[in-house]
Amino acid sequence: MVVPFLTPVAVKGVNGSLFESLNPTIFLSERKQFAKVAFHGKVISDRCWRLRYNPNNEQGARLGVSVPKRCVRLAVKRNRLRRIIRETFRQQWRLQLPAVDIIFRLNSTPPQNEQEIIQQCAQIFSEIKLTPTLDHKSKS
Repeated sequence: MVVPFLTPVAVKGVNGSLFESLNPTIFLSERKQFAKVAFHGKVISDRCWRLRYNPNNEQGARLGVSVPKRCVRLAVKRNRLRRIIRETFRQQWRLQLPAVDIIFRLNSTPPQNEQEIIQQCAQIFSEIKLTPTLDHKSKS
């Protein structure tokens, strides 16, 4: 059985190469979705990251990323952080996490090393995986 919103989509990149992309439905994009997780979600904090998660009625994990301007001034760097977090989610955690909505938010200046950012993201995602089974479903 193929789950439509978890199916990767081939996208032609700028340099002509094909890379795997996620279907947009596995990202939180609406204000209402973010608000629901922000008010009802559980929190996992790190030195520079705060992650909120809340069970959803979907078939898999969905991700929202927030990188505020006060933490990273340049838009290029903010967008790069978002891409790193989404790519870590896609490659390592998309199919391993329970059905939860996740908001990944930067609280302070991030590390400069991309490898360290990836390790921190993976550590925080693993904490969600290790939490006791989320047995209740959130109401729509």
